[in-house]
Amino acid sequence: RSGVRELRRRVFHFRVNPLWYLLALSVLPLAAVITATGVTGTNVVAEFFARQDLIAAVAVEALIAFLLVNWWEEAAFTGFVLHRLQPRMGPVRASVVTTWVQALVHVPLVFVAGGVTDGRVASDQVPFYLAALFILPIPVRMLITWLYNTAGHSIPVVGVFHAGLGVATGSLLLPEIAPGFDQIWVYAGFAVVAAIVLALTRGRLGYEPRRTAGSLVSSEGVVDHLGVTS
Repeated sequence: RSGVRELRRRVFHFRVNPLWYLLALSVLPLAAVITATGVTGTNVVAEFFARQDLIAAVAVEALIAFLLVNWWEEAAFTGFVLHRLQPRMGPVRASVVTTWVQALVHVPLVFVAGGVTDGRVASDQVPFYLAALFILPIPVRMLITWLYNTAGHSIPVVGVFHAGLGVATGSLLLPEIAPGFDQIWVYAGFAVVAAIVLALTRGRLGYEPRRTAGSLVSSEGVVDHLGVTS
């Protein structure tokens, strides 16, 4: 019961610096726009700032996605899986394993008509979509880990970040301001951002093991029996 109460506290931990929400929502869409600019030219930026209606629509889309999907999804993957894995294997490996757990949940979509693309995925394209599930999101998950650790274990913050991912890779933003741009390139931009964060945090991604009541010694420090470090 104490573990459930602690998870609930983190799921409804809204009271953080508002700048965390701004950063969480904007970092991936901005990375996507910058990547598209580098590939297709500066007209992308001009189109982005000229489309105030598009910015408003993107904000509404992100809010709806956060409330209906991303907040609750991150309660499971970040609030439970990642939170428990970090003390056992460290933030980087925990991020990779959490990515794989999330990918396993989504694997059936590859084989369902309309799951990940219009119609069915051709058999020769299945390996690509599996790689897109298990490999491409790893840098994004590392950024989520960093946000989670540095924003006081706030699930709402990482839920907003996940909503920003939907904006950055969805059909509403880049297809409107950069027609013809292959959005697979945005993951290269995400990887650059993750590499910068990894370098600045020396691979810790903001993780700081602390001594708490009922502690045990693990390879990553001293944590309590529930894996709670705050």
